[in-house]
Amino acid sequence: MEKILIKNARAVFPGQSEHGKSLDIFIENGVITQTGSGISYDSARVISGENLHVAPGFFDFSVTVPDPGFEYKETIESACRAAKKGGVTGMVIMPDGQPCNDAKGTAELRLRKAQSSGVQVITAGALSKNMEGKELSEMYDLYTAGCTVFTDNKHRVKNSKLLQLALLYTKPFGGLIMHTPGDTYVAQNGVVNEGEVSTRLGLRGIPSLSEELGLQRDIYLAEYCDSRLVVGPVTCTRSVEIIRKAKADGIQIIAYTAPHYLLLTDDELNSYDTYAKLDPPLRTSADVEVLKKAVEEGIIDFLVSDHTPQDAEHKMVEFEHAAFGMSALETFFSVARTAMKNLPLETLIHRMSIAPRNILGIPVPTLQVGEKASLVIFEPDKEVVYDTQNWESLSKNSLFIGRTLTGKIIDCIS
Repeated sequence: MEKILIKNARAVFPGQSEHGKSLDIFIENGVITQTGSGISYDSARVISGENLHVAPGFFDFSVTVPDPGFEYKETIESACRAAKKGGVTGMVIMPDGQPCNDAKGTAELRLRKAQSSGVQVITAGALSKNMEGKELSEMYDLYTAGCTVFTDNKHRVKNSKLLQLALLYTKPFGGLIMHTPGDTYVAQNGVVNEGEVSTRLGLRGIPSLSEELGLQRDIYLAEYCDSRLVVGPVTCTRSVEIIRKAKADGIQIIAYTAPHYLLLTDDELNSYDTYAKLDPPLRTSADVEVLKKAVEEGIIDFLVSDHTPQDAEHKMVEFEHAAFGMSALETFFSVARTAMKNLPLETLIHRMSIAPRNILGIPVPTLQVGEKASLVIFEPDKEVVYDTQNWESLSKNSLFIGRTLTGKIIDCIS
């Protein structure tokens, strides 16, 4: 029976009575049994530090785990280990895989694999059969298997009627549609942001217009269907303005972005580094500043890691042929903290822990005695350098390995 004692940690639990207090927290067999000051227990594992903070474990709304089918990139078990390393105690895994998660049996298999991980896993159901965008998946069957979110992930739905039907079909049972906006015809096989950098490097560009057109269509459909719609990752200046107006008009749009879009720009591409080939692409410094302001204001509702693991063989090739994506679970908090260092810590925790759970209608972890512990312990201002030796994800395609970031995860209890 494991006993853990967290000593003198400042609680970052916005909206809860413990918020802002420095506490000792005693956890026995995964349950919080005592909080206060001066707690001691001889046989407990002690977690302490100079500037220790404790918060609800992060909830990552967009984690790609292509298991079954592509276990050499990531398994559900390795993703759960990486999640805990990054302070994530709950996550939505995208339906990618072979077969993809468009049938009840696949959903049940995925949940069984995550059962003993200590991470709360919600497996998103495919919006369309085989994620091909041609006909709806068996959404209600998937819902009965535990899928409350439906998406084709980065496979944009070209057929507007299909997306409309998905929004309407899921309303009676409360399913949530999630979509990555983009007009694939405008993107036209682009590989990086369209602009000065793409022109200089001779790479095909993806204009911001692609995201903006797709987003506008998605918003019109959400308004027409009077349905909630989750959109992202948002990366462009005009996308923020489109979302701002939609929210002001009362349309039920929920937006997210990933921390790397708040920190990195398309200048990362100057060395043709395939680790910087992302979908959607890294944009300009002007876009980064607008996105950061949108996170601060709540126009962007929450943050995701957008973890997209790739094996070396799909990254160590010519840039145009390289796969999109970056491994991001383990660096989730550190990148967000580095990018948003002027944002109040409680606001950042709200965007990473509380808002995504509220959207899904699931309980937010507390420090109440008798509750199951689902906590992240961290030092918000401590510098950290990630290396591959301590990397839990099977894929190491991260731009942040070897870089100095701010915000170190000390432990994760769940």
